[in-house]
Amino acid sequence: MKQVYAQWTRLPVGLLAVVLVVSMLLLPLAPSKAFANNTTYYIDSVSGNDSNNGTSSSTPWKTLAKVNATTFQPGDSILFKSGSVWSGQLHPLGSGASGAPIVIDKYGTGSKPIINGDGLTGAAVYFYNQQYWEVNNLEVTNMAGSAGDRYGVKVEAQDVGTYHHFYIKNMYIHDITGTNTDALKTTGGIFVMVSGTAVRTKWDDVLIEGNTVERADRTGISTGSSWGNNDGLGNFEPFTQLVIRGNQLNDIGGDGIVMRASIDGLIEYNVVNTAHARDTHYDVAIWPINSTRPVMQFNEAYNTKTTNDGQGFDCDYNLTGCTVQYNYSHDNEGGFLLVMGVGAIKNDNMVVRYNISQNDHTRTFQFNNDYTPLNAQIYNNTFYIGSGDSTNFTAYVAGSNPLSVRNNIIYNYGSGGYSVKSNDVYDYNVFYGNHPASEPADAHKITTDPLLVAPGTGGIGRNAVDGYKLAVGSPALGTGTLITGNGGRDYWGNAVSASAAPNRGAYNGAGVPTTTAGVWTASDDSIVRDGSYASINQNGTTDDVLSVKSDTTGYTRDAYFKFDYSDYAGGVISNATVTLSPTETGTSGLQNIAALVADNSWSESTITWNNKPASSAVLGTYTVTSGTPVTLDVTAQVQAALAAGSKKLSLRVYSPGPASSSSYVLYASSENANTSLRPKLQISGLTAVDDATVRDGSYAGTNQSGTTSTTLDTKNDATSYARESFVKFDFGSYTGTVSAASIKLTPVTVASAGLQNVVALVSDNTWTEGAITWNTKPASSTVLGTYTLVAGTPITINVTSQVQAAMASGKKLSIRVYSISAAGANGNVAYGSSENATESLRPVLMITP
Repeated sequence: MKQVYAQWTRLPVGLLAVVLVVSMLLLPLAPSKAFANNTTYYIDSVSGNDSNNGTSSSTPWKTLAKVNATTFQPGDSILFKSGSVWSGQLHPLGSGASGAPIVIDKYGTGSKPIINGDGLTGAAVYFYNQQYWEVNNLEVTNMAGSAGDRYGVKVEAQDVGTYHHFYIKNMYIHDITGTNTDALKTTGGIFVMVSGTAVRTKWDDVLIEGNTVERADRTGISTGSSWGNNDGLGNFEPFTQLVIRGNQLNDIGGDGIVMRASIDGLIEYNVVNTAHARDTHYDVAIWPINSTRPVMQFNEAYNTKTTNDGQGFDCDYNLTGCTVQYNYSHDNEGGFLLVMGVGAIKNDNMVVRYNISQNDHTRTFQFNNDYTPLNAQIYNNTFYIGSGDSTNFTAYVAGSNPLSVRNNIIYNYGSGGYSVKSNDVYDYNVFYGNHPASEPADAHKITTDPLLVAPGTGGIGRNAVDGYKLAVGSPALGTGTLITGNGGRDYWGNAVSASAAPNRGAYNGAGVPTTTAGVWTASDDSIVRDGSYASINQNGTTDDVLSVKSDTTGYTRDAYFKFDYSDYAGGVISNATVTLSPTETGTSGLQNIAALVADNSWSESTITWNNKPASSAVLGTYTVTSGTPVTLDVTAQVQAALAAGSKKLSLRVYSPGPASSSSYVLYASSENANTSLRPKLQISGLTAVDDATVRDGSYAGTNQSGTTSTTLDTKNDATSYARESFVKFDFGSYTGTVSAASIKLTPVTVASAGLQNVVALVSDNTWTEGAITWNTKPASSTVLGTYTLVAGTPITINVTSQVQAAMASGKKLSIRVYSISAAGANGNVAYGSSENATESLRPVLMITP
C-alpha cells in the first residue's frame, strides 16, 4: 500500500536483549499435565466439569482455563460443544507432528461454539510457537467499546526457524474492535505472523480457507514477518505453501486480505465486500507485498470505500512476478488495480490478465508516481466504465519502463482519460464508446461495438458476468495477438491456444448465440440510385445515412436493409420489429413504403440499381417525421423464415412520390456514429402468457396481483410468508418440429447465498395469472430440476420431452417453482415476470426446430 512498505524495523542489539528477557518472563507457566497421543477431548460450557477426564461427550471439560492449562500431543483432537459459549482467550498448548496435527473442531448439532474475547487485548484465539495445528468451525469475536490491539485469531512464531502446517478453516470471526491506524495494519480477524530477529524464522504450509470475517478492524486476513523484507538485502525468509482460499469478508475497517512475505503464495476464490469501511488511511480489498510470484485469482472484490487507494486489488511494493488473473472487480470507489513500486523498491514482471472490471471508479489502474514496473503486462481483460463516471483508465503513469497493454476490451461510456508514456505499447485493444483526446495510439485497435452479450449487467458473484462474453459476429472474436505464456485459459475456463489468434477481452470462447431475445443491427444497408448511377455502388460500406427519394431520372433513390440473426437459437418468437430512424426530411408529410425482399444474397458493397433484388409484400406505408423512429412489425416474416430454416431478413424502403427534389428522407445507417439510431431488428422469445405468485396462510385465498407484478417470488417460510410461483407458455402458433426446448428464468434477487429452488411440471393449464391463489393452485408432478440460485444468473430448464408431448395436445406448458431452502426471512427469491420492464428478465420458452 502507498506509504507503507517495510514489514518491521530490525531492533538495535541492546534493545533486542531487553525484548528477549521480557519475552522469556512472559512465557506461559509449565502446563499442569501432558497427555498421550491421539486422544479426543470434549468441552461443554453448560454440562461440562473440569474434574471430568474430558475424553468423552458424556464426561466433558467445562472451561477455557482447563484447555489452556493442557499441553496437547500430536494427533489429539479438541472438540467444543455446538451452541456453547465461552468468554476469554483460547490458548491451548503443545504442537502436533507431521501427519499428526492437533485438531480443534466442534461436536454435536447446532451453531458453532463461540469464543468471545470480550474485548481482551490480544487475540481471542492465540497460538505462540506452536505448529501442526488445524483450527475449524469456531465462532470468534472480540468486541470492545474503544479501539485497541485486538484480533480474532492470531498465530505467532518467534525465533524458531521453520514452523509447519497451520490450518484455519470454516471459522466465523466477527466484531473485532482493533485499531484503524496506519501502523502495521494487522489487528483484525486472522493474523499469522513471524516475530523476532534472533533466528531466521518462517512458516511453511499455512492454509486459511472457508472462513467468514465480518466487521473486523483494521484488517480481515493478513500475514506478516519480521524477516519479510523482499528488498534483496538478505533479510527475506518468506512463507512457503501459503494459501488464502475461499473466504468471505464483509464490512472490514481497512484492508481485506493482505499477504506479506511469501514465495508462490496463492490468494484465490475469496470475496471481499466493503473493505476500507472505517479507516481513513490507505487500504485495498486484496493485495500482496514483499513477496515473490504471488498470485491473486478467482476472487471477487467490490464496494471498497474511499479514494485513499480504495481499489479492489493491488500489486504493492517489493514484488516480483505479481499475477492478477480471473478476478471480478466491481463498484470499488478507488478503482480496479493499484500498482506500487519506486526505485529499488520494485514491482517487476507483473501480469494482469483475464479479469473483469465493472464500474470501478476514479481510476481503473493507479500507478505510483515516477515508476512503472519492469516487464508489466496487461492483456485480455474486459473493462466496463458506465455512463456518467469520470474514471480514468490509467493514472500517474511515469518512469522509464514501458507498459504493455494488449488484447483488452475497454468499454468506456465514461468521461475520463488515459495517462500514457511515449514508450508504452497499446496494441490489439478494443476502444469502444467515448474516445477522449488522451486515448492512446494502437496500430490494431478496434473502435466498433465488440458485441458483448450484455455489458454492464454483472451482478454479485463471479458467475454473474456472462454479459461480458462475446456474441456471434463480434469483431473481437479471433482478432487478438498471440501472447507467449498466456495462461492457457480465459475467465470462464475456455482454452486459450498457444498458436491460434485469441479473442480480445477476458472471453476466449466461441461467439454466444442470443438464446432468448436480442437486437440486431443491420448487417448490410445501402442505397441504390437510378439513371447514370444505376450501375454504381453508392458507398454502401461507409455512408452514415441512407437517402430515399422520388425524383427525376438520375436522382431517385431506394434504400435496402438486411438483418442477419443467425445467432438466434429459437424456433418460436413472441414478436419481431424493425426500427428505422429518419434523421432528416426534405419536406413535411412525406410517405415511404417498406416491402419484404426475399433474396438475401445482396451485399452493401456490391448492390446497385441494376442488380437490386425485387421486393414483394408491402409491410407498411407510413408518414415520416424527422427524429421519430419508424417501427415495422415483421413477426410473421421472421417466424416464417425461422420455420424455413433461414435467419435473414431484407427490406426495401422507397418513396411513392410525388417526384421532387425535396421529396427525400435520410435514415441513419449501420455506419452511423450514433449507435442508438442505427437500423435494428428486435426479436423477443416466447414469453409466458400467464405467471403469478401464490401465498399461503391468511393470503391463501387472495390473488397476488398476477397481472401486474413485475416479479415472481419463492420462499420457504412460516405460515402466511411462504410463496410459490407458476408460469405458463402457449406455443399454439408454432407448427415446426422440436429438436430441443428450454425455459429460461432469471432471478433478479436472491436473499442469501446457496438458496435452492425446484422446478416441477404442472399438467393442468387452465389456471390464469389473474385468478390463481394458494387455494386454487394446480398440483405439480415431475420434477424438472433443482437449482442453486445466483442473482442475475439465469437458470435453464430442459423441457424438450414435455414440449414434444404438448405439440400433440394443446401446445401449452405450465411449471411450478418452489423453494426447498428453509431460510425463513432470508429465503426469498424473486424472478423477472412477463410484466417486467426489462425484457431480458422475463420468463422465456425457447424451441429449437
